[in-house]
Amino acid sequence: MSVIPLSQFPRRTLQLAFAFLLAAGSAGSVVPQAAAASPAAREAAISSWDDAAAARGAVGTYFDDATGELVALLPASSGGSVSAADSASVRADASAVGLLARVELATIDKGTIDAIQTALLALRPSIPLTYGYAFYFDPRRQKVVLETEAPASAFASVSAKYGNYLQYDGGGFVTLSRQADYAPHFGGSDIFGPNQEGPGNNGCTTGFSVLYHGTPYMLTAGHCFTQGSALYNFHCLDNTCTSRSGSGSYMGYVSWQGGPNRDSELFYGSSYGGYIYTSATASKKVAGAGDPAVNGSGYCVSGAYGGTWCSHTDITNTASACESGTGWCLSNLSFFQGGTLPTYGDSGSPLYLDAGSEVAIRGSVIGLGAGGFYAEDWSQISGYFGVSILNG
Repeated sequence: MSVIPLSQFPRRTLQLAFAFLLAAGSAGSVVPQAAAASPAAREAAISSWDDAAAARGAVGTYFDDATGELVALLPASSGGSVSAADSASVRADASAVGLLARVELATIDKGTIDAIQTALLALRPSIPLTYGYAFYFDPRRQKVVLETEAPASAFASVSAKYGNYLQYDGGGFVTLSRQADYAPHFGGSDIFGPNQEGPGNNGCTTGFSVLYHGTPYMLTAGHCFTQGSALYNFHCLDNTCTSRSGSGSYMGYVSWQGGPNRDSELFYGSSYGGYIYTSATASKKVAGAGDPAVNGSGYCVSGAYGGTWCSHTDITNTASACESGTGWCLSNLSFFQGGTLPTYGDSGSPLYLDAGSEVAIRGSVIGLGAGGFYAEDWSQISGYFGVSILNG
């Protein structure tokens, strides 16, 4: 029985009731030496110093990578510079918890910072909802940095009033989502790269993060990309996703492609989190993994293209499929019916049970038939690669 290929790129007609779900398609700073016993101890020391600097009137603090010092921005005393006593106190506070610190003169006051941020928030009703924006105070530059894809003219009233205290960054701001997935990468997001079945940017969906010898990797379907392929997130340039980047966030490279009897692959080279997207923008943490049960229901799939749908029932765990393109033959697959089925580009998407605030992984979607979809169970994936689940 013939099935229409699910990719938007031309391919030969499949000769089985099975089709691939393909679609066309700050580095951390050096931590100051302090309380070297543990990261938590260093964190506590830095937090203690930050609080002490704020109590002495610091406008902001930052870490200077070049010198290994923490820096406190203090307002000028009556003489127009930071008082020697205040400077000595800041350094002493740092030394007391094993840190190095220095003082710089603040060229902006906290009242101005607060006023700029309040004014920017007040502009929300006047800026079209197709644009997003975000802002923060950067103590290194001593400016409020505005990140948005909206034109600078939309913020003219604020920039005219506060001049050099506001730094416009037109690089854009979008809500984290399947199509704007930055490191650490989550399962259920869009992923694209070269595909063995044809030229172009073919898309699939990330599955979930796993640990191999303690190192995090991400999983997707093995037929999606060839060994060594560089992979990217085809991310949106605005919150409506009407504009997309052809060179999105780097997600890693295929380091271990399955086959001929396992349709999964691991990629590596970025950072990966123990979460999956459960809608376009929402995510939930992963809490464990196991196999689906025959006749079990309520299973969910979260695809980058088809979206998130539940109410699937496991009909059997002894299904088989011989794929076109790769020529791989797979056995002991689970076949699901019921609910809204996955679509083009959902290959690799996570199969899971939704437990409310968290999810339990059950496998990875690899193909679509006439009345249901096929998935590799968790035990097949974990047994083949020797991996464990990365929990959130």
